[in-house]
Amino acid sequence: AAHRHWETTGRRVTFEWALADGRDDDLHAARRLGTLLRRYRLTGPASHVNVIPLNPTKGYAGSPAKLRTVAAFCETLRREFGVEATVRLRRGI
Repeated sequence: AAHRHWETTGRRVTFEWALADGRDDDLHAARRLGTLLRRYRLTGPASHVNVIPLNPTKGYAGSPAKLRTVAAFCETLRREFGVEATVRLRRGI
C-alpha cells in the first residue's frame, strides 16, 4: 500500500521510528529498517523517516538513545539506503 501511494500520488511516505537506548537504536536496527524499505521499493525520494529519541515516561525504565547513536542511525539510512531521516526534537518534557 505504501509503495502504491508513492507511485500513484508522487508523495513520499513518512515513517516514524522511536529510538530507545540499547533496544532499537544501533546500526543493525538501521540496516534492518533500510532493508525493509528497500524490499518494498521505498528508498530514495519515496520515503522519509522521522527518528524520535524516546521520551522518558512514567513506568518505563528505558531511556532515549544518545545523540551520537541517533546521528549514526540517520547517517546509515542516508548513506547505505538513500533514505532521508530527520531527528524530531523533544518538546514539552
